[in-house]
Amino acid sequence: MLSKSPSYYDHHSPQFSLGNFHMTPSQARNAIKKALVEIVDPKPKKTEIDAMWKHFNCQCAFCGKKLERADRIGHADHLVPAAKGGHNHIYNRVLACSTCNGDQKLDSDWQVFLDEAKGKKAEKIARKMRILQWQANHRAECSVADKKIAGALNAAEKAIHAFNTACDKVRSLRT
Repeated sequence: MLSKSPSYYDHHSPQFSLGNFHMTPSQARNAIKKALVEIVDPKPKKTEIDAMWKHFNCQCAFCGKKLERADRIGHADHLVPAAKGGHNHIYNRVLACSTCNGDQKLDSDWQVFLDEAKGKKAEKIARKMRILQWQANHRAECSVADKKIAGALNAAEKAIHAFNTACDKVRSLRT
């Protein structure tokens, strides 16, 4: 796996710019990896996201906060994070507020996070049951195999190695 920390390439090269679009070599590596994995594990479709909002009654699956779709603070959060092998398929996604998704849960186990969350035990049990029902309703539709994702990650690592080699070659031309 690639590190998210700044690399040699980020400190020793300018950003790639195209109009208002700017990308460092590190961001390019992440984009390559993401694009290759999404070929076998695509993001949920709009109709699936719509169904998720409806299933969770426009509320955060973890804390129950009411969400307005127009506010754009509701997220299709991974139950099992991609960094820990989670798929992009809709069965692995739930509606989450920005606080739960971005500030608190992060890469935590969702069941542990829900158990430790504030709130009445009965409410947390109801939220857990709603999440499990969501998963049960959609798991059979998932055709992404771990083997396919592993193959895509392997291809991505090879592409990133080739990209790093090309960066080194271009940098050598500057001297």
